[in-house]
Amino acid sequence: MPSGLPALRTALERAPLTFHLCAALPGGAWWRLGTLTTGTPLDLPPGETLSYDPYLHCLPGLRPTAGFSTVREAAYAASRAGRHTTEGTRTPAC
Repeated sequence: MPSGLPALRTALERAPLTFHLCAALPGGAWWRLGTLTTGTPLDLPPGETLSYDPYLHCLPGLRPTAGFSTVREAAYAASRAGRHTTEGTRTPAC
C-alpha cells in the first residue's frame, strides 16, 4: 500500500485497490464486515475536493451510531463550512 498521495494516485491509475473491512471483539477472531474496492482517481480541478458526509447522505434507515453523533455531526458541519472560502470556492481539506 503506497504511503504518499502521489504514489497512491499512481497505484490507483494502474489498478483498483481492494480493502477488507474487518472487526473483532477483544481477544476474538476477526470477521469480514464488507469489502471496499476503489475506482480510478477523479480528475478534479486544482483546489477542488470531494467529500462525504454520512449525516447529509445516509441510506434510508441507516444512520451513524449514536455514541458520539452529536460531536461528529457538529464536526462534519464545521468541515463543510470550512471548505468554502469567501469567494464561494472549495478549499482542500486536510
